[in-house]
Amino acid sequence: MPSCTLLFTIYNANGVNLGAWLAKERTHDPIWWVEVGEANALDEWTLCETLGRWCGPVLNSRYGSFLNFTTIDVLASVGVNTLRIPTTYAAWIKVPGSQFYSGYQVQFLDRIVTYAVQRYNMHIILGLHSLPGGYSPLGLDKFTISPPNEASDTNLVSFGSPAGLTDKGAAWVNSLEQYLNGVLDGIKQVDPRIPMMLQDNFKGAEFWASFYNETENIVIDSHVYYFASGEQTYANFINPAVCGQAQAIAQQTKFPNYIGEWSLQTEFNNTFAGRESVFNAERYAFNEYNSGSAFWTAVSYSTTPVAGQGTQRKYWSYVDLINQGVIKPVVSGQSYC
Repeated sequence: MPSCTLLFTIYNANGVNLGAWLAKERTHDPIWWVEVGEANALDEWTLCETLGRWCGPVLNSRYGSFLNFTTIDVLASVGVNTLRIPTTYAAWIKVPGSQFYSGYQVQFLDRIVTYAVQRYNMHIILGLHSLPGGYSPLGLDKFTISPPNEASDTNLVSFGSPAGLTDKGAAWVNSLEQYLNGVLDGIKQVDPRIPMMLQDNFKGAEFWASFYNETENIVIDSHVYYFASGEQTYANFINPAVCGQAQAIAQQTKFPNYIGEWSLQTEFNNTFAGRESVFNAERYAFNEYNSGSAFWTAVSYSTTPVAGQGTQRKYWSYVDLINQGVIKPVVSGQSYC
């Protein structure tokens, strides 16, 4: 983070996630994944289990090649001012029995962050995408924390809905003696100006805000995805829904609301020609009504077909979208809602 800390009550993040980098996801790096592992390695845990002692060297090599300074240059060319960087717990601690590689993640992180901050004065959001207990970017019926089913360590087919976390469970997580309040206290000891960003686990920002005094330096992070919402979303009709949802999220809580993840893919009728309109509406709405956002993700090599034209890479890779002319710098005064 730059020398000044973020005040999300007045800051608007024009952000991008560095997803599938330090927290690997097969979905967004499938060709490399199969080349270094095998088709049966569905998640990072299993990949490392398969690679054995070679997991560390293989991941270190990919950390260095998946993205680089040029990636940051391209993002900056359209005005990106914030990077959200997901990590697993293995980047910070080594847990006995864990198959994850714990090694040089922080060094790779520091290299990219230092460049982004010093060269472009970007702000950095560090994301802890998992705690010891599980990390697996699989589907709705699997053990997963990947969009749209983030932060679950149980096999819940209902994850991505309020049923994925009971009210009693959420209250336990938020009790004064438990994890999140401990994190909040730890941040205050380092620098109380640094905000804690809390992902809402699809319970909604309003639910989590009720646990905290409005004086706390907290930002509520909501993820907005339309590709698996179950609401019959069509790309050519999505823009009004985007604007309405952004306004609804903004009204849920006294705390700043941030859209930590979103993409261009909808359930139906994805077209190359329609991507720019969808992107402009989402970026505009999340900055106009919320405290900004971070697109998922900077780099994607996904080969998964979408309903419509092309593969997920065409709707999820920010760098590709810039290079294809879909994403352009923000035009001051232009409204898309």
